[in-house]
Amino acid sequence: MPRAREPSRSELLESERGEVRSEFGRLSAALVFPNTYSVGMSNLAVHALYRMINGHPEFWCDRVFIWADGAPRALETGRPPADFDVVALSVSYELDELNAVELLRRAGYDLACLADVTDDGLYGRIMADMAQSHGDLCRRLRYIHGAQKRFYRMLEAWKAGDVETIGSVFREDGIGLRDDYEISGPELESMCDIARTVGGVLGERMLGGGDKGASGALVLPGSVDELKRAVEVAYPRSHPDLAGNYAVHVCGIVDGVAVLEGLV
Repeated sequence: MPRAREPSRSELLESERGEVRSEFGRLSAALVFPNTYSVGMSNLAVHALYRMINGHPEFWCDRVFIWADGAPRALETGRPPADFDVVALSVSYELDELNAVELLRRAGYDLACLADVTDDGLYGRIMADMAQSHGDLCRRLRYIHGAQKRFYRMLEAWKAGDVETIGSVFREDGIGLRDDYEISGPELESMCDIARTVGGVLGERMLGGGDKGASGALVLPGSVDELKRAVEVAYPRSHPDLAGNYAVHVCGIVDGVAVLEGLV
């Protein structure tokens, strides 16, 4: 099926109604939405931020979208984000973060994905260049960079049977998901907060995709009942609306994959 032609910048500008534009500010600001014009302009936050920035006497603002050739350019002036004094990034959908990699490429970084940032020197340069203008994405990069290091620490701890370190890494990763990647939720974090007060809990974190779902904890066998009692007392107080809609499940550790000889 042939792809519909993308309207030109001039056509889009002519079709807009009620726009607020300013060319009198001392500083130029790029409001970047890492997706197409149609997706970006369907987001009310873009409208609110554009109006707010252009309403400030010190600024004039232009909206930046991703165009058919994959390049981020400003709608009104056609300029790239690097030409502006200030760059603000609005991200509402997780898939838009894939476009953040394209922004890094066009800033001179040779990356296929954020997980490619394994070198501490490269990580430091990106954070120095991008943290002020792309703070939310840099926080997620901070989580990904740290998670890759934590994975190998946990792997070595599993090999050594060091359950304390495994629990510590488990907890550290959960805090990163909460604070840097920002995909946890209050219902899950309340469960983690309760678990953290119980002796014998080695680590805890949200599980799955975040928001609502499940939290997990690594617990020494002698502390399982104490953790269950703590949850039964504290969780309904934290979330009365969920008082009858939560459960604690206890799982044990079993041997992993093994080769069974002689079955075939």
